[in-house]
Amino acid sequence: MGRLTSDDRKFGPITYGKASWNAFRAILDSGGSDDDEDKVETTLTVYMFGWVFRVCFGQLIKPITYKVKAGWDETTITRMGRDWYETSFNKEYGFSYHEGFLQVFFGMQNDMGHYTHVDNEGFVTYTPRDPNKTYTPIIQKSKSWHLPWTQLRTTEYRLFDDKNNIFKELKNNKGISFKELFDPNIDCPTVNFLIKDFDGTMVTAKTHIEETVYRKGIGKFKWVSWFTKPHVYRQLKINFDRETGPEKGSWKGGTTGTSFDAIEYKDHYEAIKAFCNETHRSKSGLYKMEYYTRELPI
Repeated sequence: MGRLTSDDRKFGPITYGKASWNAFRAILDSGGSDDDEDKVETTLTVYMFGWVFRVCFGQLIKPITYKVKAGWDETTITRMGRDWYETSFNKEYGFSYHEGFLQVFFGMQNDMGHYTHVDNEGFVTYTPRDPNKTYTPIIQKSKSWHLPWTQLRTTEYRLFDDKNNIFKELKNNKGISFKELFDPNIDCPTVNFLIKDFDGTMVTAKTHIEETVYRKGIGKFKWVSWFTKPHVYRQLKINFDRETGPEKGSWKGGTTGTSFDAIEYKDHYEAIKAFCNETHRSKSGLYKMEYYTRELPI
């Protein structure tokens, strides 16, 4: 059975630790799927107030088991007396709530999408092909909803040019569409800076500033915003003229664009300086970039 956290602790039959996400979740799980067949156990896992707890109940609930065509050679079939093996799907019962997203679980799960149908002989398959067999779809027993009174809608958007003046502004209390926000025909003047990558390579960073205002509630629940404060985000958008970071030149590629929280900074210069003072993270480890100068227009 896998670990709950990087610092699991024990209290009698309970395993617990500090959770990496702050959710309210209680799931009774039969075990199955990728679990070792000899170690399938029913568990109750609870997330609450930043902690996670797990208790095992033996084999209180049995997973659902199907047969899979193996395609073994004749010698193996003769030795085993069959040309199939078993796979199991776990059952889950309970709920999960995190940041306005609610899930309810009430039976068999198929999270990995392994197999889509089961035939009348108990064999599972990805695609029904035999016209002489009856196939039943494998349906995941869960429901999920984004609770509309918790969701955010975009009500204001501002794009600032190289002189920190508003270049584009949108306001609509009902909500601004994605198409309105990201108009490909908008060519906002940028402020360009020269910065040194972690290895000393000079890179041009083209920047502009975006400010977005969100209010809580969508659909029939827009009235919730009357009683809640708006969420204001101000970001420095950065596009580099070449790959940056330790991953550049690799199959994955380096960073060519990013954004930086600029709510505390009045202009591009203050924000890019703060960005360069930050320690950045890549797959190869931590690194820093160094501010050099503003690139003068030609």
